[in-house]
Amino acid sequence: MAAGSARSASPVRASLSKIVTMSNGTIVTFYSYKGGVGRSFALANVAAAIASWGYRVLCIDWDLDAPGLGHYFQRPAIKSGLVDLLADVERDKSGKWERHKTWVTLAPEISFDFIAAGTPDASYVERSQQIKWHDLYETGGLAESMETWRAEWKTTYDFVLIDSRTGVTDIGALCTANLPDILVGVFTAAEQSLGGCVEIMRRAQRARFSIPFDRAALLVLPVASKFDAREEFQRAETWRDRFLRELGEFYAPWAARGLDLAAIIARTTLPYVAYWSFGEELPFLTEPPGRTDALRYY
Repeated sequence: MAAGSARSASPVRASLSKIVTMSNGTIVTFYSYKGGVGRSFALANVAAAIASWGYRVLCIDWDLDAPGLGHYFQRPAIKSGLVDLLADVERDKSGKWERHKTWVTLAPEISFDFIAAGTPDASYVERSQQIKWHDLYETGGLAESMETWRAEWKTTYDFVLIDSRTGVTDIGALCTANLPDILVGVFTAAEQSLGGCVEIMRRAQRARFSIPFDRAALLVLPVASKFDAREEFQRAETWRDRFLRELGEFYAPWAARGLDLAAIIARTTLPYVAYWSFGEELPFLTEPPGRTDALRYY
């Protein structure tokens, strides 16, 4: 199927077309306060989906402390990545990101660019720990380089998907507040996971107004993950009620008036499926389309 006809095949794709029309491209950061919630898993499946619909996609593994996005991409041959790009900036302020991308092919009609965290060799840990973030950003030209990258990414791609670091870090704000147009907060039904994610999403929205660059307001999409509503139905209902109370503020800026917030949350909750707890396979590549009981549906 041609890319053009693929894009018009469903309301979801029609909505994506509107987003792309609004700007050159859309940068989306996937963030989680805690690890192990399925953040990289969600990003990888979204990348496969929108690439299959004919969109130009770039994925970036910004989780330098625990890189692993490439495992979901069938472990492509990575010769350089983000750590090497930052080294370029530190050395001579060149920062040519094109040198450090890797072409990924998941299926005959699913291909996209990928900037890994770095070359996965014995020297990676040392090289990543040597990055002087404060010096790079304050005096090394990283702020200007990132603005250039952001503009070039939005011109070159329809969607840029960034896998962010977890927790609370100054550098993490680059991914959550500075770079994205949309922030996807991924969490599980646990106090630390939900509370921490809500706090960071609020911080990112506030920090957006202090960025010394021209930016639109940051849109936020909360995504509950690994949500088991089959075995523990009553507890699941309790947590759904909590999601309604605590997350409503994030939908208001973009959800159409009159839409049922509970229905939006239900459609954007990733259910727990035990099969996908093992390995780094992608349900989008193997599950049949159209089945509402499949993870691919969500």
